[in-house]
Amino acid sequence: MKSGALEFGPGVDVSLLPAHLAACLKNARASAVDINACEVSFKGGIFRLVGNWNVLVPFGSGTLTVDPVAKIVRYGLNSTQLVTIVSAFTALAVILSWIKHSLVVLPMAGFLWAWLVGGNLLIGYPRFRRFLRQALRDAPQQSSRSVTPS
Repeated sequence: MKSGALEFGPGVDVSLLPAHLAACLKNARASAVDINACEVSFKGGIFRLVGNWNVLVPFGSGTLTVDPVAKIVRYGLNSTQLVTIVSAFTALAVILSWIKHSLVVLPMAGFLWAWLVGGNLLIGYPRFRRFLRQALRDAPQQSSRSVTPS
């Protein structure tokens, strides 16, 4: 689980921010997005009909929590799905090479796993932060209502 936080500006309408973040996640084709007060949970991951460059592919699920007092959005990203799938395929490749007495895969197995998991996460975390930063830049602003005396 990777977590972090990003600040948002003082003009952001906090009451509309969770719905806005949910809409941004839906635009990124999250498979399930739920809003519960100031928390938005979502499912991403590999098993969706999206390209491999989709910002949510490395993360099976996650949460965004709006803190209106601190003016930050905390995020938690779960990459268990990616690690499990890549580990299973790497183990399968090792087992098949062992059975066929072709040990050529064995020296590459660790590199393959590190490349697929590490590479996806090394690219995925900064891309998600950029995605969230852009969502916060586009967040609905508080309306500046001028009060006129009656």
